[in-house]
Amino acid sequence: MANNNSTDKQGGIKNNNLNKTEEEDEKKKNKKIFIVIGVAVGVVIIIIILILLLFTFCRRGSAGETEATGVEMTEVMEGSEETETLEDTSGASGETSSETEESTEETTAEETTGEEETTETEETTADEEAIAPTITLATYMGPVYSSADGVCYYRVQANVTGTPAPTIVWSRNDGSGLGPNRAQVNLHSPSETYTLTATATNSAGSDTESITLSWGCNRPPTVHEITLMGDHIAGVDYTVSAYATDPDGDTLTYQWSASGGSIANPNINPK
Repeated sequence: MANNNSTDKQGGIKNNNLNKTEEEDEKKKNKKIFIVIGVAVGVVIIIIILILLLFTFCRRGSAGETEATGVEMTEVMEGSEETETLEDTSGASGETSSETEESTEETTAEETTGEEETTETEETTADEEAIAPTITLATYMGPVYSSADGVCYYRVQANVTGTPAPTIVWSRNDGSGLGPNRAQVNLHSPSETYTLTATATNSAGSDTESITLSWGCNRPPTVHEITLMGDHIAGVDYTVSAYATDPDGDTLTYQWSASGGSIANPNINPK
């Protein structure tokens, strides 16, 4: 019995080995098949590419030949036309010369007329684009009194329209840094007046505007003297007087104050 079992086992091992060998052979066959298929596909693709390239080259060659043929035909046609023209010209040279001179004169006249019309059109367009200026003046500051300079000043602004943008020229400008559209006028006494003029100019024309400025400032009054009469004794009332003037001749009012003591009527006007 032991011998039979060992024989069966050896037979089973042999069968297993045979199965494994057969499987390996099948795998190798499959790999070879896949390799052959891949090579065949690559060859087919290469053949298709070569066919496309040959087709493209053939088309280009035929197109080049067609163009060359067309050029040759055109040259032949032009040569024949020139030959016919020469023959016609030699047959009627006198008539052709006179007709050529008349055609040249007509062409010159037409070109001259065209140039004149072009010049007139350009001038008309330039005139339509340019717009004559307008200008108005207005004070935007003043009258303002400057005690440091003793002047009464105005600042005036020019409102301008026109195309192209006009340039402005002022008859007087006592200020600085105000810009081209603004000017300042300083008046030095109440009797002084000044007429400020501004002119706006562009390629289409000019316009002028004026404004008259007169003293309008109120200068501050000056207190010249304060007088305290009598002996200065504590607890005693004293009369105090003041002398003041106003450079513009305005009526003055007074407001009194004291650092010590009291004032009976701080708004009384001295006589």
